[in-house]
Amino acid sequence: MVVVGAGITGLAAAHELITAEPNLEVVVLDAASRAGGKILTTEFAGRMVDEGADQFLVRQPEMAQLCREVGLEDRLVTPQALGASLLVDGELRRFPPGLMLGVPTDIDGLAASNLVSDAAIAHLRETPNRQPTPLDPNDDPSVAELVRRELGDEVLDRLIGPLLGGVHAGDTERLSVRCAAPQIAAAAAAPEGLLAGAQAQVAAAAGRAPAPVFNGLVGGTSAAVQALVAELGHRLFLQTPVHQVRIDAAVGEQASGTQAHPVVVEHQGGITRARGVVMAAPTGPAATALAETAPTASELLAAIGYTSVVLVTFAFAESSVGHQLDGTGFLVPQDQIKLLKACSWLSRKFSHLSDGGVIARASAGSRLAPGAIDLPDDELSQQLLDELTPVMKITEAPTEVRITRWHQGLPQFDPGHLDRVAAIRRSVADAGPITIAGAGLEGLGLPTCVRQGRAAAAELHSRLQEKPR
Repeated sequence: MVVVGAGITGLAAAHELITAEPNLEVVVLDAASRAGGKILTTEFAGRMVDEGADQFLVRQPEMAQLCREVGLEDRLVTPQALGASLLVDGELRRFPPGLMLGVPTDIDGLAASNLVSDAAIAHLRETPNRQPTPLDPNDDPSVAELVRRELGDEVLDRLIGPLLGGVHAGDTERLSVRCAAPQIAAAAAAPEGLLAGAQAQVAAAAGRAPAPVFNGLVGGTSAAVQALVAELGHRLFLQTPVHQVRIDAAVGEQASGTQAHPVVVEHQGGITRARGVVMAAPTGPAATALAETAPTASELLAAIGYTSVVLVTFAFAESSVGHQLDGTGFLVPQDQIKLLKACSWLSRKFSHLSDGGVIARASAGSRLAPGAIDLPDDELSQQLLDELTPVMKITEAPTEVRITRWHQGLPQFDPGHLDRVAAIRRSVADAGPITIAGAGLEGLGLPTCVRQGRAAAAELHSRLQEKPR
């Protein structure tokens, strides 16, 4: 079996195949010089600090379970700081309790937070008196369209926009609610409308035992990549881009009794024949590789857009930061300052990063501001530092700076995205023993990628077990 792509999706797929059939020969091919995709941890200011994803949702258990399976259970940690803030008029204001992906379920708490105007609060209080418009099961509006209609502009601009727009580096006007915010879509489908549906979700969660929201890994999320790479051993081939995946019909029609290898994988190192392939590469390379075999899927994959983001990590002496840094960091609404979109206080978030001064990771760039990735290093870091300084009350220059550019790093999910994904999957399945997974299909987040990778591998293995070999 061949897995194309050694990001967390592909590595999870390979792990699933090896777990299902330990003697199975699994080969993983990736064009990059290292495994892990958008997961990268390097030494910074004397600590191992992530340059990409640094935590994952606990309520989606797939990533934590994978960590346990590869022997990392004792390295799972939860953030020591809780809560975040919003930058409004140069001041950090704490998000109130009761938010569900930014949807306010505690109106009194929101009113006390001073994040939105009295008029916005009055509009929310009147929501139960308005005729609800439950989200139709066949409808997939943008996040902005749905939230604006149900809750108003300020909730969109001050709460949901910074949160979802920040996570996806996207434009809520063009962001599929079903793909990017399935919890909001589920709440909006309630007969009483979005606000009541969100309040019901929060109330149901409140009835369960308290649990952490996020997990991280001591040593960074690359620890999971390293464990999965060690499991693969010599079966991982880096700097090996895949050019084409095609079906050899003649081999597929061989009589049973021989183990057919009908899929031909043409790559930088030559040709590998396989019983089946899990395509776990980004959508662009996947589109190219499947152009001949699954043209419909290829066309749809090629149309999925991406945007670039850049992360600048700063180290400061503890004495040079005047803000108390309560919480995990802060988000920035679109209309506040020019470049900075969010800042995560990593040294406050995780106890294993707390010794040795403050580590703050600033993010810039989005679908609405695509130019950040192209700024020169000095200009980029200085502008972000200038924007951070009054907020964090910084009095001295950083002791260390690291710039991480993720060119075309985040897929963008336009309304109707999941319908297009369903068509991609049908096209790939019709082509032969090939499955497909990845962040560009069903959404961001390590648990989502792990779930997709394992599901694609399990589906492929099951399909091949059902056929005579």
